[in-house]
Amino acid sequence: MVFYKGRAPNGTKTKWKMNEYRAIFRDDDMPTSVPKLRHEVSLCRVYVVSGSSRAFDRRPTAMEAS
Repeated sequence: MVFYKGRAPNGTKTKWKMNEYRAIFRDDDMPTSVPKLRHEVSLCRVYVVSGSSRAFDRRPTAMEAS
């Protein structure tokens, strides 16, 4: 996600970015008659783009994230 100053469509793009990483857990140890619980956890990383194309500044591809 990128951040803008001002409102669309005249906003100015800032150097701030946010990446969201999600993990979903299921309780598979429960008997089948009991509904499965689903736990979701999100971790967000907010940072300023440095201007160089270092690996730290780019979002991982789906293949790298798995």
